[in-house]
Amino acid sequence: MELVEIRDLDGPNLFALYPVIKLEVVFPSAHVDEEAENSLALLVADLHREAGLPVPEVRWHGMDTSAHRSLIFRWDWRETALLIARMAFERATNQSTSTSADLVQVLERDRVEDDRPLWVRDDQRRIPSIGVTGTNGKTTTTRLISHILRGTGRHVGWSSSSGVYIDGEQVIEGDYTGPSGARRVLNDPHIDVGVLETARGGILLRGLAYESNDVGVFLNVSADHLDMHGVSTVETLADVKSVVVRVTRANGLVVLNADDPLVLAQRERVRAPVLLFSQNPDNIAIAAHVSAGGRALVRNGNVVRYL
Repeated sequence: MELVEIRDLDGPNLFALYPVIKLEVVFPSAHVDEEAENSLALLVADLHREAGLPVPEVRWHGMDTSAHRSLIFRWDWRETALLIARMAFERATNQSTSTSADLVQVLERDRVEDDRPLWVRDDQRRIPSIGVTGTNGKTTTTRLISHILRGTGRHVGWSSSSGVYIDGEQVIEGDYTGPSGARRVLNDPHIDVGVLETARGGILLRGLAYESNDVGVFLNVSADHLDMHGVSTVETLADVKSVVVRVTRANGLVVLNADDPLVLAQRERVRAPVLLFSQNPDNIAIAAHVSAGGRALVRNGNVVRYL
């Protein structure tokens, strides 16, 4: 068993809708070593006890890359959780150097520095937010939604691949489709709604910047952006991007592309009511959705109909 990486995810992610530590390992063969997995999971639990912390749920998650597995557990204190993951792996492979005293010392420092997950919790978020994800069309959709909202007199902040904008003025230039761009928007005191373009990189590397959104938009998914951090199939990429709609509040709205099967399938995983859209006026899923009382937008030529 070899270590691939230990990563702290600050918000909803591929594995859970809350902050987790990801400890990814690779086994010498394609066969899962259940004994080694159980041992590592027990060590993580034991180290939480040694630190005087509650024992979180510890579970394993298979990765697309052959023989790669990730151990996942929730965290509250950053450096302590990272050290627990490292110590667990080192003890499992008989190369431990850190002690329980080191663990307690790091926890004390975390508490002094208040080094907690950086996600914006629901009780901290003062404005409604719209999350937009997909493989293609995210930036255009984000700009369109922002333009429409500004046309209604709203003060809008949005993050995108070209930067962060506050009421139409670029305040940061660059690719800000990750959590830092979203946090910049959500924490701005001058706006009353946020529109957040969300790419797969930020979700995989740091997790979402927030606990929930009010509207989640999932445009499409394709094989344009694979082979990042164990994601090598379109199906898993869809799982990554689905985080944006899975965190949408139950009293909000999820917007899904009915022409993309992997996107359409997310309607079974979300909490909020679903609005489907399609460029095919004969889309069977749209017909079934509307007959069941759902809402939809359908394009037929140059005409868009609301159903």
